Amino acid sequence: MVILLMSLIPCGAQPDTSSLRSISGADSVKAKSLIKLSKTYLATNLDSSFLYANKALAYTSDQPELRIQVEDQLARYFFFKSQLDSALNHFIQASEIAQQINEPRLEANLGNSIGAVLLRQARFEEAIQRLVKSASYFESTGDLTSAAKSYNNIASAHAELNDYQEAIQWSRKALTIFQANQKTDLALITLPNLATQYVKAGDTTNAIKYFEEATELGYAQNNKRSLAITHNNLGDLFMSRKQWETAQTHIEKSIALKQELNLEKGIGNAYHNLGYIQWMKGSPRQAISTFEKALVNSDATSRVVIYDHLKDCHKDLGNIDQALYYAEVSQELQDSISAYTNTRNFAEISEKYQSTQKENEILRLTTENQKLEINRNRNRSLFFGTLGLFVGLSLVGFLYYKNSRKKHIISQAKSDLERQKILEKLKQHELDTMDLIIQGQDEERARIAADLHDSLGSKMATLLLYLNELNENEKQTADSHINMATELANSSYQEVRNLSHNLNLGVNVEDGLGNALQEMARYINQVKELEVQVVTPDIQLRLENRVEIQL
Repeated sequence: MVILLMSLIPCGAQPDTSSLRSISGADSVKAKSLIKLSKTYLATNLDSSFLYANKALAYTSDQPELRIQVEDQLARYFFFKSQLDSALNHFIQASEIAQQINEPRLEANLGNSIGAVLLRQARFEEAIQRLVKSASYFESTGDLTSAAKSYNNIASAHAELNDYQEAIQWSRKALTIFQANQKTDLALITLPNLATQYVKAGDTTNAIKYFEEATELGYAQNNKRSLAITHNNLGDLFMSRKQWETAQTHIEKSIALKQELNLEKGIGNAYHNLGYIQWMKGSPRQAISTFEKALVNSDATSRVVIYDHLKDCHKDLGNIDQALYYAEVSQELQDSISAYTNTRNFAEISEKYQSTQKENEILRLTTENQKLEINRNRNRSLFFGTLGLFVGLSLVGFLYYKNSRKKHIISQAKSDLERQKILEKLKQHELDTMDLIIQGQDEERARIAADLHDSLGSKMATLLLYLNELNENEKQTADSHINMATELANSSYQEVRNLSHNLNLGVNVEDGLGNALQEMARYINQVKELEVQVVTPDIQLRLENRVEIQL
């Protein structure tokens, strides 16, 4: 079990800002009160802590020192909520403010916190870079305790990268400083970490040594939670050495401490180990009772193993029916787990395949080289998905798949970018086409209106003049046909004039949309059947011509 040290400002306490300029004013008083409430609730009610920290934000816009504290509170809220992206964002904002106001110590402390979040996100290389930078600052100022906190997290990052020898060196360096400065609480965290790193490196002798030191310190500090974990780890180690009596002693102590603390996490595994020890010591009946206790707090995978052990214990006692029963239960549960795992893996592979197909359909509009790249990404994704289904997740396979996944995400991002460019070009093409259509319609309507007015309209006007002249000179001989022709010519002329006017009405917006609407209202009002009033605001900027025409 690896425990990470986060260099966070302790709950309920103000950060060390003694070197900062003094803060005054009503807003700062409110901010300080809200921050104090946020810190108070952080250990008991996370939602209330978040609420007060958010309220404090409103009073820290011009108070960078207080803003750092608020960002730190929000970051810790999200960290404890396991919302790591949000936690990282707030820690980084606090660090950037500390850099702006030239507070390197605060920046280094926040660097430790950022490193701890990056560790939780499995971004180990980035975490090491942040933590080494913070450690270097603390070393330069002689603050070795803070530097040792950085060392401890650097060790955890190296351990996650399977570089156990490097992890051991950093942990021992941190432990030396904690012990020299009597930081027993931090030493109590470092000792199990160091012991675990020795276990991973295959050195059980040194692992037991440091676990036993942690046990002694745990009893001295009366830290029962730490003792429960350490005794359990020692039990596991002695089990691997087949030292059953010693292993049983440590596991029984771990179970007793967990029961006293009402800790359910890990107690099922402890009962499982204890039952296995009892079985190996030749006490199958006692082991059966212990295995049954283990079933209460165990997950499905652990229950499969426990059912197998129960089968073996009943077989040793000659209880063949019971042995067969537990064998069947174990097999059914194993089949269920396998079916669930296979279904989940198949669904993941299917989803990846469908996603890749969609991407390929989009990228079909791009170059041939891009098509080939997408096909390669699809094949890699399918290969690794299938490999994970049949081979399972080994450490090397997991790292390789993770690397492939990153490449796939990069490729997908490139595909999305290319698709966006294509869509933007299509949208622009549509807009250009619309402008051309509107322009063509406008020109065609203007041409028809001109033809009606200048050609047909003028001819109708001439006809009307002739008829009027005839009507004046031949009044005595004119009959009803001449009057009807006159009326028809006059009506036709008016219709041609109106048609020409209507064709231009609504598209003649050279002087602006407001003027065009005023002209339309004037024309409508002439009919005397409807009164239209146009109210235009004092707008200086013109819209695009196509927009005004559409309106």
